[in-house]
Amino acid sequence: MQTPPWLNPADPEKQREADEQTAARMGITVERLHEIDRQTAADQRARDALSREERIVDDNPKFNKGFGPLSPENTIAPGEVRAHSVQQKNYEFWTRLRVAYVPVTRGKELLGYLYGSQGGNSAGFLPRVAAQGSRGATASYWKRRLAETCAMGFTPEEAIRHFIGAPSDAECGVVAADAAVAVADTIQGLALQLNPEAPLGEGPWIQDGTSPTGSPDDRSNGWGPLVSAPAKPTFPVETSSSLVFYAVTRGNTILGYLWSAITEDAAGYLPRTAAGHDGVAAGGLWKHRLQDACGAGTSSQEALRQCRNAAAYIYDRFGVIRPDAIERSAPDLAALRHLAEQE
Repeated sequence: MQTPPWLNPADPEKQREADEQTAARMGITVERLHEIDRQTAADQRARDALSREERIVDDNPKFNKGFGPLSPENTIAPGEVRAHSVQQKNYEFWTRLRVAYVPVTRGKELLGYLYGSQGGNSAGFLPRVAAQGSRGATASYWKRRLAETCAMGFTPEEAIRHFIGAPSDAECGVVAADAAVAVADTIQGLALQLNPEAPLGEGPWIQDGTSPTGSPDDRSNGWGPLVSAPAKPTFPVETSSSLVFYAVTRGNTILGYLWSAITEDAAGYLPRTAAGHDGVAAGGLWKHRLQDACGAGTSSQEALRQCRNAAAYIYDRFGVIRPDAIERSAPDLAALRHLAEQE
């Protein structure tokens, strides 16, 4: 019997190229990507080796079906996982509010953080990527424990305090009796503190019942505060200086060029004409990063270096500056514009 094409080993060079693209989007090295793949495979093997009696389950079909031999009783039906999720009462995961958090440890090893939003309805567990053991089982355990506190009517911050010194699981960790509650401005900042190589991303548009502008999702409660936001400071986008620049790519496609003047404090993004709308759309993220750097008082050349080292965004549509990207130069902005239009 012929092996299906999707199960055939990929050509090593093509596989390496695909891995490099994936790693670049995640903002990590290929070696780190392979390490994550190995851990995922180990988690899967450990999962399949468990008998039904040994599984850590919360009645979720995702965790108590699919083990061992295939059978009608052991197969997840279409919509079954979604239906189960709708029935479960729990906190929201995402929030833009400040979060209180406590460490979850196993012996001296940090497994992750439990967090609860201050004034909202969000709580969750952020696993540490480098932790030993099954991160999936640990995350499932703490999700189930948080569902218990949610059902008891605890606020998110009360929930995480409830676990300090409480009996927990030998493998999935405990919150030590002497654990201190700390506060982070965002869950993204907390996740980056825990896993510098794996940024969390921005999450859905609606969080805490509002959009990023503060407008409520439920319009029956009004439109929220309508304010006139002042324009953010940014670098001049015209210069007579020579330039240094990097290509912003998505896969094998160059979306545009991020540049900085050498002798003047100017910087900007030029979409590549051949990339069409995708090249223009990508400029939104890169211009925003330049604005943030300018507002912080950073020089244009340092801003370019910061963008060069920035982690990949959660969505790949905006492209990345690859880790192996070469810094190129142009005699002036006109030359770079010509390159963006002709290449």
